[in-house]
Amino acid sequence: MEKILKILAADLSFLYRRYHFKIIDSEFSESFGGSGYIVLIKDSMKVRLLQSRDGVFLEFGENIKNPKWYSFDVIQRLLSDEDDRKYNNVVNKLNLSSLDSGMTELLSFFSEEKIESTKKLLVDYTRERSKKLFKKKL
Repeated sequence: MEKILKILAADLSFLYRRYHFKIIDSEFSESFGGSGYIVLIKDSMKVRLLQSRDGVFLEFGENIKNPKWYSFDVIQRLLSDEDDRKYNNVVNKLNLSSLDSGMTELLSFFSEEKIESTKKLLVDYTRERSKKLFKKKL
C-alpha cells in the first residue's frame, strides 16, 4: 500500500488538488507479495490505482457500482492519436506525463452525454490491443 500512496502523493496529486477527486475505497492484502488498490472518484468517472505484486497500475471506469475497468494504455488512445504500444498499464513517468494535461478532456469522455460512445470506443481499442499483443482474432 505504501507504494500506491507514494505514487498518489508524488505523481498523481493533481487528481485531488486540481481536479478534486476524492478517495472512496481502498483495500490491501499482504498475500502474494502484497496487493491492494485505492479508488478515487470525480463526477461520472472512477480511477483505480492498483498494486499487484511489484507493479502499480492505473485503471479507469464509469461511476457505477461494479464498473468495467479500462487499462491506462487503452485510455491513452482517447487522448492521443499515438500508437498505444508506446504506453502500457504500468504507472511510470512516461504514462503519467499527458494525464494531467488531458484530464479535463478525459472527464468529458466519461460524462453522461458521452459515456455510451466512449465505452464502445474503449471496447474497440481493447480488442485492437489484444490483436496486436496476441496476434489472434477475438
